[in-house]
Amino acid sequence: MAKVVIDTSFLRALLLEEEPGHREAERLVQRAETLVVPSITIHELVWSVRRSYGAARAQALVAYILSEPGIVYEPVMKDDVLFALRDPRHYEDLLVLHIAMRLGCALATFDKDLARLAHRYGVSLL
Repeated sequence: MAKVVIDTSFLRALLLEEEPGHREAERLVQRAETLVVPSITIHELVWSVRRSYGAARAQALVAYILSEPGIVYEPVMKDDVLFALRDPRHYEDLLVLHIAMRLGCALATFDKDLARLAHRYGVSLL
């Protein structure tokens, strides 16, 4: 599998050893050549890590993500926003989902709601 779009739940589990799902994320990521991190995922990661572990840890993780050659930062585009506005209750999930759809990539998530949305829209899960 060449490229995989990852959401915040997967990224947190991958980067933080103390997070549930860390070992599974490490195992699953071996199947991907490139991880695609949507910009919304970076923002959510900063918010959640800052709250749980502090600003310095959030800053260090984002610096790592943006410098790692196997990780591609993908901006949210206008079409992603328009797609996500179809259901504002799931706005953030639909942004990530549409990026996977737009790029023709599988999706890696531990979020059950996002996994259900992926199934509904025909996006394969890692």
